[in-house]
Formats: sequence, C-alpha cells, structure tokens
Amino acid sequence: MKKFFSAIFLLSVLLLPALAKSKSKSIEKVPAWFEHKEVVYPSEIYVSAVGEGDSDTEAKISAVSQIALFFNTNAEVYNDLLKEYNEIESGKNYSNVEKTEITEMATIRSSAEFFGVQFSDCLSVKNRIYVCAFINREEAFKVYDSEIKQNTTVVQSLLKSAQNDANPVRATKNAEKAVKIAEVMNELVKNARLLKSVSETYFSKSENLYEQALKVLDLCRDRKVFSLVVENDWNNSIYSCLSKLLEREGLSVSGKLENQSVLTVIISTDESEKSAVFFLTCSLIITASSDGKSYFSYSRAFDKKGARTKNDAYRLTYKMIAGELEKSFLAEFKASSDEE
Repeated sequence: MKKFFSAIFLLSVLLLPALAKSKSKSIEKVPAWFEHKEVVYPSEIYVSAVGEGDSDTEAKISAVSQIALFFNTNAEVYNDLLKEYNEIESGKNYSNVEKTEITEMATIRSSAEFFGVQFSDCLSVKNRIYVCAFINREEAFKVYDSEIKQNTTVVQSLLKSAQNDANPVRATKNAEKAVKIAEVMNELVKNARLLKSVSETYFSKSENLYEQALKVLDLCRDRKVFSLVVENDWNNSIYSCLSKLLEREGLSVSGKLENQSVLTVIISTDESEKSAVFFLTCSLIITASSDGKSYFSYSRAFDKKGARTKNDAYRLTYKMIAGELEKSFLAEFKASSDEE
C-alpha cells in the first residue's frame, strides 16, 4: 500500500506540467464514456480508466494511477530507474568505438509519455471533475516498439565501447549507462507486451541486453584494479602516494592480475655535487595501459633541489614529486577518463 501511494505521488509530480496545459471544457450532455466506458473504449482496443477529483489535474492523476495498476508499475522503478534514465538521456549523444554518434534515443519525461496516455474532455458533475484516460493499444505499441529499437542500438553501442576501450574507468562508465538504459528498456518491453500479444522472441534481443550489460560491467570493474610499477622510487614514497590517490578515486592496486590495467612510473634522476652541497634533479613519466594499449600519460620535470646530504636531497625532491601528484595527477587522469 505504501508503494502504491508513493507511485501515485510520483505520478502527480511527473504529470503536473503536462496536465496543466489541459483545461476542463463545459459539456452540456453526459459523454458516453461516463456511463458506458467499455462500449466507447473496448478493452481489446484500449486500456482505459475514469478518474475523478476536485480539479482537472486531480482527476487525470486519479485516472493515470489506475492505468499504472494495469502495468503493475512499481514505485521504486519509477523513482530510481526513470530518474537515472532521464539523467543519462539528457546528454543525448553516445559514441561507439567508430565514433558514430547516436542521437535517436527515446525520451521519457512524464508518466503520460511513458504510458502513451490520452485524455477525453473533462466533465463537471456536482462540483466534481471526471475524465477518461485511455491508451490505444496498437498505436501505443508502435511507440514502445520504436523506442525499444532505438534504445537497443544505444545499449549495443555503449557495450561495444566498454568492451573495446582500454581505459577501464571510461569503459565502466559506459557499461553503467548501458545497464541503466537496458533496465528501463526491459520495463518498456514489459509494458509493450501488456499492450499487445507478440511472440516470445519478438523482443528477445533487447531483453537479453540487460544480462549482457551486467556481465560487461563486471569485467570492466575487474579491470579497475591496477598493477602499479614504479622505477627508481625512494623509500617507496611514490608508490605509496599513487596508491592512496587511486584508492581515493575508487580504484585499487594489487599484484599482477589478468586483464588489469598497468600504471608504469619511470623516475629519472640527475645527481651532482658542488661545494659540499648535493644536488638532485628529477623528472617522471606515468603511463597507463591495458592489454598493451596506452590510454593515459602524465609527465613532469622538477626543479633542482640541494641539500647537505644525499639522503636529504632525495627526501626533499620526492616530497616535491608527491606534492605535485597530489595536486594534479587525479585531475588529469579523471579528465582523460571523461573524454569520448
């Protein structure tokens, strides 16, 4: 019961912009749907419901809430899946490994669009407003079918990108998008099947994408474990610094594992000594690679540091290197992971 009222509340929020555009009309005679709804909207052709309330909006929300029960809509599905779907859809463009843009993606902004609901004119009877909400099964099915096909193309493209992208962070993001879209797409399939009887295999390609997306996502997440190799480290300071930075980003570092990314750090040093002062000049290059493909590089050259002892010069220089990594490494790594 709590879920039911949550669904009605959410439907009201989603429907308000659409419903506000429609105003009740004065009807001199009682329309046929008010007394004989099944005759006007036979169930083999329509899904329909009569709603009532103190206003047009209340009556329409009441009617759509009844239609929602026909689709057996779950409040969590609306609140979570639809919200995340719309957030993903707002970007509108997706690219596969061939950089082919896909812009034809289904848009779901309100429950009225989600169900394909239409409304009759409103009827006022004794200060109560009545309206009939209805869905033409065949016409609505065509819309669902088109949206499912469009989203199938998008999910396939995202999965292809995720599987072929050497960057595990970007690949994981694409796989996560694919999972969310495929999850909502299964809701569209469910509704489409309720509207019209089709064969079990009619939507099979689209329905199977959700499980495929989950498997790809798991593989991508496994690749977010890094093997970190630091050449010419001092007291393990750079290894320790980078490990903490990666973990801060939700990544992890371990020994060599199959399919994991490799972060290679090469530190070059130039030592000199003059007037009892030891000088050290350093530079470093960091390369991230996966399956032998490099997808990120970072390089810095550092000013010469002098100290009375060699140990102090190394300590000061490597502290400077760690400070620069803290300041800029994650920002550049994240920026590269956000690029299409």
